[in-house]
Amino acid sequence: MTELPRPGRSAAVAAAFAPGSVSADAVERPITVDQTNYSVIVGELVVVKWLLPPVHGTHPTVRSMTHLCSVGFTEMPIFYGALVEGEFTTAIITGFVTGALDGWEWYVDELSIAVESGDVSVPLASAERIGALTARLHHSLATPSLTIPMPRQTGSLTDEATRGMLLLAEALEPVVCLADGAITDRGAATGDHRTDIEAVRTDIVAERADEITGMLERLTTHPLPVQPVHGDLHVGQILRSATSMLVNDFDGSPVAEAAARLQPRSTLVDLASMLQSIDHVARVVSRRRPSRARTLDAFLVDAPIRALGGYTCELGGEQPINVEALFTLSIIQELHEFVHARRSLPSWNYVPAAALASLLPRR
Repeated sequence: MTELPRPGRSAAVAAAFAPGSVSADAVERPITVDQTNYSVIVGELVVVKWLLPPVHGTHPTVRSMTHLCSVGFTEMPIFYGALVEGEFTTAIITGFVTGALDGWEWYVDELSIAVESGDVSVPLASAERIGALTARLHHSLATPSLTIPMPRQTGSLTDEATRGMLLLAEALEPVVCLADGAITDRGAATGDHRTDIEAVRTDIVAERADEITGMLERLTTHPLPVQPVHGDLHVGQILRSATSMLVNDFDGSPVAEAAARLQPRSTLVDLASMLQSIDHVARVVSRRRPSRARTLDAFLVDAPIRALGGYTCELGGEQPINVEALFTLSIIQELHEFVHARRSLPSWNYVPAAALASLLPRR
């Protein structure tokens, strides 16, 4: 299926997979935000996510959520199953969490309110809670099941270093953002179209490219455990309702092939992504409330400490953290953010620029 489902199709699928929750004539409500796939809320209780295009073979979400259900992990939306047609997974059916907001909404709002009062204890507690939730997710993903009998293996960060090198190369390419939001090579923007040009690549990437390259080269020397991971873990994947936090969206990296998203990786990849996203929340709030810079600076220092503390405390020393590798993976995450800004969201560029400058202060 490459086209959007006809009216009534989502309700029929939801009723087939969750017959006790909705009926085939339940009301459908498409999720209108821009996304890779097309999701429809059925009866305000079930979400049918149509994959555009369908995925050949096993979908990462299906494997991860099936495994997590079997080992008793409940801090995620209800998983009802997947619609498989022939050799293709065409839709994933999960529960709809009424009233839940993702972290780009609830955490940004929480920190915004906190900095106005000058007391960031509540968002710091949330950082610790997010860290603990991440640890429980990783522990469950590493627990053997019939779906993944041997989840934990010995591996390396070589593939992560290669990914970092590719991201660095792309982040260094000279590009511009035109007034209409289009991205093009600098040399291609000529004549009247060169208006309101904003460089998407920040100078700090070029200034510290050799240093970053050295870090990436050293990353390949770290043997460490690998296992199934979330693959795209950031605050936007943390849903919060009145009483709970849930991990959402196990699709993995949207720029990777489905087969690659099934490969085991270091949990440090998820951890680096989550820690940097907490940093990014503060960058967004800082942009909106520049007069609260001093309070936000304190949050930026304390939040990763609290999040890491929540993570390590939950695991109880089960898996020591390689701090050097985590730092380099955090650099890679910011390179990813630069490339994301370059490809599709130039207005986001200020976030990785500020975060990378904090990670690599000027000498």
